[in-house]
Amino acid sequence: MVACPSCRCARILIHVDAGRRARCLDCGATWLQDGAWQHSVTAAGNGSAARAVAKISVPNGVSSMDLALAVVGELQRAARAEVVGHDVAGGVPEITLRLPVPLTRRLELQYMQIGSTIERAKELYRSVMENREALLTSLALAQEVRSHNRAALEQLVATRESARQLLSAAS
Repeated sequence: MVACPSCRCARILIHVDAGRRARCLDCGATWLQDGAWQHSVTAAGNGSAARAVAKISVPNGVSSMDLALAVVGELQRAARAEVVGHDVAGGVPEITLRLPVPLTRRLELQYMQIGSTIERAKELYRSVMENREALLTSLALAQEVRSHNRAALEQLVATRESARQLLSAAS
């Protein structure tokens, strides 16, 4: 079962798209889920989990598009969000917003991403070294088998020569 790499909670949301983005519904951490490998982890920390930015009252009869536009408008007003893209993919509307992030927070997030990249590089290095050892063992075994076969061939050649000599002496 997939769990949040930050708080180990199993209540997560994984977007089923090419990006395989994931988000913890408990602590707000985000990451990319690539099979069993989780990378580019961004822990929410310090109570900055997903939270309501504004309270929007929705009267009866308001469409989901009106609600989405109201939410985007409120995010633009309250959090200085900037709309950077919108699309409809597979019948699902999508709006992409950019929010200003303080420099210290960006550096902290980059540090965490670098840390997870370094851990992945260490895992790959260990795997390569294990495979290298197996390959060297196989190479040594192949050389041993080749040497044994060469000795057996030389013995067969010597046996054939002595058999020829015996046959020619007998004739």
